[in-house]
Amino acid sequence: MNGNNTSLLDCDDLATGNPDAVRILLVIILGGGACLIGIALNSFLVLSFSRLSFVYSNMLYLFLLACFDILVEICFMLIFPLSLIWEYYRIETVFVIWHHYIRYVSTAGQVLIAASTMLIVAASFERYICSLQSTLSFTSRNRYITIFGVMVCAMIMKGSIFFELDLKSYPECPMFAHLGLDQSTLTEIFYYKEIWMFWCRSFLNVFIPFALLLFLNSATISNLSKSSKEVQQTLLPSPMHTPLQPMPSSGSNSAFTARRRKRDATRTLAALVSVYLLTNSLNLFLTIMEFINKDALDNIADGLLYR
Repeated sequence: MNGNNTSLLDCDDLATGNPDAVRILLVIILGGGACLIGIALNSFLVLSFSRLSFVYSNMLYLFLLACFDILVEICFMLIFPLSLIWEYYRIETVFVIWHHYIRYVSTAGQVLIAASTMLIVAASFERYICSLQSTLSFTSRNRYITIFGVMVCAMIMKGSIFFELDLKSYPECPMFAHLGLDQSTLTEIFYYKEIWMFWCRSFLNVFIPFALLLFLNSATISNLSKSSKEVQQTLLPSPMHTPLQPMPSSGSNSAFTARRRKRDATRTLAALVSVYLLTNSLNLFLTIMEFINKDALDNIADGLLYR
């Protein structure tokens, strides 16, 4: 649709109405409130990590996850609650600014979400290897290479979202209808839409990480349980135990403390991954339904719950 052929009826279709109460409740109150709480809690984690020597430990993954979560929550606030604000209060300046930065913020948010997912997979893999052999450790150089690879992969997978969105201008339309955001012609290419957007991007960013985390988390918890039982058996007094038996040395105590710290870190990560799997189950279901029968999602509650 170009500017010269836009009819008055088309302008009416482009104009946005006032947001309904359900959207305001879900997006601004619940979504915005959750983001503010998340920003506060993750900021507290970042400050806590700054007091530790996390740069040379596996806590580096958790530090980056906290930073990425803060940025993702900021992106959410800039995209969804702010759009409802200019829709409801009819603020012209916010309307124009929102349409000009939405492609950048949306792309950045998607890249950060993909990077966070892959960081969790990388951290889970490291914890899984350590659960197999408690004395094994990863070097900081390996972690930096992994983080660099994660960021490159995230930008490759999600960076193209910027080119999938197109800002359209309709100068003959009135305010709040003279700008619009639509999918670009790139998304109309069959091979790009079907092969890249779904089969490649969805599988690499949704299905494969979900399956890997499910396996790694289950295997790590299983290995951790076996390791805990072995440690308990070694601490129990044997039938041949006598007061003359030598006590453990300080070196063995240090090794035991190191293994215990690794197990605690593994438990923390396992809990984090479990929460991730639980929260992404809905995302996994929606991704499958979008490919199988998207119309069924659009018809839920007349489109109020899924848009």
